[in-house]
Amino acid sequence: MNADAPLLADRDQITRFVDALFRHADEGTFVSLRAFYDDANQVYGIETHRLSDDVRLLVSAATSLATRAARQRRPIVFAPPIATFSNGDGAKEDDLQNGLALSVECDQRPSEARQKLEALLGPATIIVASGGEWPDAVGVLEPKLHLHWRLTEPTRDAASHATLKACRAMAKALVGADGTSTPMVHPMRWPGSWHRKGAPRLVRIVSETEAELDLDEADQLLRDAWSVHRQQQGDAGKAEPDEPGEGETRDTTELVTAILTGADYHAPITALAMRYLKGGMADAQAVLTLRGFMNSVPEAIRNIKDGVHHLLRWQARFDDIPRAVSTARDELDAEAAKAAQADMFGEQSIGRFRLDEMTAGEPPRQEFLVSPTIPLGKLGVMFGAGGIGKSLVGLALCLLVALRGRYGEAALGAFSILGGHVPLEAAGASVFLTLEDDTAEIHRRIASLDPENRRRDAPCYVIPAVDLPNFDPALVMPDGRAAMLTELAKHGLDRLLRSIAAITGRPVRLLVLDPAGDFLNGDENDASFVKMLMRQLRAVAARHGCTIILIGHVAKGVDLENPTMRGSGAWIANSRFAYALWKPTVEEAERLGKEVDEPAETLVWGNLVKANHAGAPIGMRRLFARSPSGNFLDVTNRLASQGPTEEQLLKLLVETCADCAAAGLPFSHTGAAGLFNGRADFPEPLASMSRHRLEAIGTLALDRQMLVKTRTADTQASTRFLDLPDGPLATGINVPLFKGSRKEALERYRSSRGL
Repeated sequence: MNADAPLLADRDQITRFVDALFRHADEGTFVSLRAFYDDANQVYGIETHRLSDDVRLLVSAATSLATRAARQRRPIVFAPPIATFSNGDGAKEDDLQNGLALSVECDQRPSEARQKLEALLGPATIIVASGGEWPDAVGVLEPKLHLHWRLTEPTRDAASHATLKACRAMAKALVGADGTSTPMVHPMRWPGSWHRKGAPRLVRIVSETEAELDLDEADQLLRDAWSVHRQQQGDAGKAEPDEPGEGETRDTTELVTAILTGADYHAPITALAMRYLKGGMADAQAVLTLRGFMNSVPEAIRNIKDGVHHLLRWQARFDDIPRAVSTARDELDAEAAKAAQADMFGEQSIGRFRLDEMTAGEPPRQEFLVSPTIPLGKLGVMFGAGGIGKSLVGLALCLLVALRGRYGEAALGAFSILGGHVPLEAAGASVFLTLEDDTAEIHRRIASLDPENRRRDAPCYVIPAVDLPNFDPALVMPDGRAAMLTELAKHGLDRLLRSIAAITGRPVRLLVLDPAGDFLNGDENDASFVKMLMRQLRAVAARHGCTIILIGHVAKGVDLENPTMRGSGAWIANSRFAYALWKPTVEEAERLGKEVDEPAETLVWGNLVKANHAGAPIGMRRLFARSPSGNFLDVTNRLASQGPTEEQLLKLLVETCADCAAAGLPFSHTGAAGLFNGRADFPEPLASMSRHRLEAIGTLALDRQMLVKTRTADTQASTRFLDLPDGPLATGINVPLFKGSRKEALERYRSSRGL
């Protein structure tokens, strides 16, 4: 750029920087936007900005001040602290509210400093070329760098502020960085502003990642590295030893030194893996840390032990680090499970399992992902023949869940799917993890399902494993003859669901895994592998309130009366629900096609073959016609043999419940006054229905808000009676309870209305 031309701050650079480092800052805290004269100890301008949920306001304020600073005749540096403050008046350490990042100014040997710190702490969240340059020994100029690691959680109190300040001090000392950047309130240049010592240079971002740093983990890593550094420098004194690991009496400093000097690898790696995990370090970070130590061993001594050269000694231990960490995690998990079980059944805890204590108050309402077939927060399977469209159904269901809170009942066929509908309680984020379809195929499918692009900004995530060459989707793998959980199963799925919930601000309500058998590095007919997978997925579903659906293939020679999934019977036995899809025979399809006026080749039968929740319509087959877009249109009600349609039954039930509420003897959904117990007061065919079918229609009426739960004047503490949303009970009209039978109450009420 011509130096005489007006300089503009780069809004895009500032936006990326703010998003990277102020992402977790507390709303309502203050950012101190500051600019200083570069040729004198003098302030050019200070502006205070209060954070809201719209960071674009901060970006606009920062861009404006940085542009004004760039256009002044005298050189000015735009350098707000990367922190927030408790008030708009001061920016001293006493005013600090949030420390946001571990930041290091690398003005000497910047490339070497970056390499050393990233090997220790992992990739920096963002690296900025500050505009200055450092000449190496032969005069080659390197850009000076500012390294920033975003904290997983900002510091908010004096103790955590002190820990972060100490970490910044140790990090800068390890690489000989600028010590003035130790306090979090220290001003630092922002990318997008201009460096004007000499020819103007744009301060720019040179690297970005989504990496974050746990402060406690960073503190431990830096203290260990600092202890080793002091020993190597010959400094007096030694850091306090950590608690020795089981079977290992050396403290952490001695173990790290043993690795760095090549004296010992196996025992230190084993002990350190356990200590780091016990300290709360993530498994992946423990692997990176231990490999960082191994990479720091000089090549000349890597394979030397006791003066003897051992071929591949270093490489074998380096490659073994993930297994060592995994083994340590398994031991810790086993210890935790044992301790939890011992505590669970101890004298202090066992009381909570007493039946009356466990079941006090009103029972929780059954919530659904698809009402009345698929419960919310449970694990189940959906299976069918190849090419029948089950993966497309899974993708469509993910989209419906992500759209549910936005468009209401008008979106994509009123949210009807698989013989039910997606209720409002199922609104949230969704994830589809496919091991079969690549990005291009997903794009074609979703364009067909959603031609109006309603998916824009919807929290629906699709992960195509085939396009991720370094991603191993196995959840269970063999360990000799036994089965064992992988790292993805034990921690990866939880991290995936937590991350999506965090960035969307909405709970993940659905995770679809397609196809089921490919998540096993073993035989899908082996019950031990399947049971381990299903147990783990049930726990994940419960922790996150997320329905998990495994998509599988139908067994060969499908029994139309009792279809089952290919592989071990444990797939269905360990599910809370199972939904089958299959094609009718050629002759049956031709007959059905004429009856429902749809092409025979598009017809698919669907059936809920297993469910554990009350009112589940098990065995009630639905007939679907697959549309050109891939959606399954429910055409069951067109069958002459079906009798009244679901909508007709729903209307009949709502009308009867409304009359009973107005007559003074209302129904409840379940219980003594429930629909099933009072079924004799319904007209046919409701009167002869099974409990689960009748209550399922009641659930549907509640989900669609055709009926609401309310109370009577005599039962003010309980909202359990059914009425229209604008009915007398729902609107507060005092309807006296009728002293007689419901049949008499209905006759009297209808007679009074001339019915």
